[in-house]
Amino acid sequence: MRLGYNNLPLLHIYTLGEFLLLSYFFKSLLTKPVFLRTAFWYFVIAGSLFIIINSLFFQSVFGFNTFAKTFVQISIIGYAILYFYNLVENPLFSVAISKSIRLINSAILVYYSGSLFIFMCSNVYLKDMQVYVPFWAFNAFLNFIFQLLILIGLWKVFFKKTTL
Repeated sequence: MRLGYNNLPLLHIYTLGEFLLLSYFFKSLLTKPVFLRTAFWYFVIAGSLFIIINSLFFQSVFGFNTFAKTFVQISIIGYAILYFYNLVENPLFSVAISKSIRLINSAILVYYSGSLFIFMCSNVYLKDMQVYVPFWAFNAFLNFIFQLLILIGLWKVFFKKTTL
């Protein structure tokens, strides 16, 4: 951006990658409801096509992809809520791994819920960026909390205390 290039096309690629990777992550965690197992990949393929078509035909790659980003964030929030439902119905993992995954899932839920309206309305506020600066600062704070909680969750899985 400092070189004068528009880096928003990277956001379009990032949105697709974010959707695919987090869908794959939650696919390994979600076992219920049963219809989800059969329809999951259809949903992921249809969602990916929507993101690609949105970037090619509806919203310019040089602007915010508010439709696709909103769809991805709502989908990921839905995955996170379904994971908590699955956790109550069917505990799959050991206690230590389960705590870490719950922490990571909570981080995902907090970040995506908090930043949903920021990205949903980002095209509206491009005309007067000074009004929108506090929202981006809040998004940066949420992103910091998100990264920190994921780091702590992964740390607890990979660097467990050993007892002699």
